[in-house]
Amino acid sequence: MITSNTREDLEKDNARLQEENWEFRNQLKVGCSNTDHNSLYFQLETSKNENDLLKQENKIIKQHLEENKTNIDYYNNKIDLLLGKIESLVKVNDSLNNKIENLNQENMKNVEIYIIKINMLSDKINSLEKVNQSLNLQQFTIKEQQLNSLEKIDSLT
Repeated sequence: MITSNTREDLEKDNARLQEENWEFRNQLKVGCSNTDHNSLYFQLETSKNENDLLKQENKIIKQHLEENKTNIDYYNNKIDLLLGKIESLVKVNDSLNNKIENLNQENMKNVEIYIIKINMLSDKINSLEKVNQSLNLQQFTIKEQQLNSLEKIDSLT
């Protein structure tokens, strides 16, 4: 029964009526008019509802955990494969570096040999130039001697 028209009074009356309505519904469910029993029944129902919600949330969390575990396993396998490929590439790279180093050493030896050969050829060329100069000088000298001899022969005749 409403006795006042203020907002606060109306809210209190509304809350009281809702509680009485709840207790009445609980009495119908339980079949008992004892408010302690009704209150316990209400607490039990609330607890069951909360328990059901927690079970649903727990189930969802377990599903997410299982999905995460599957994803982690998948990515761990991917990482293992990538690490294997990296190790393989490192081995190939090391092998190539060794081959390059060997080729560099071989090239250095060849360069040293070619330098020695070039120096020898250069010495031979210098020697041949000297021989050529000497031969040219001899040829010139012979030509001069020949001319002189021809002149002497001409003068004698």
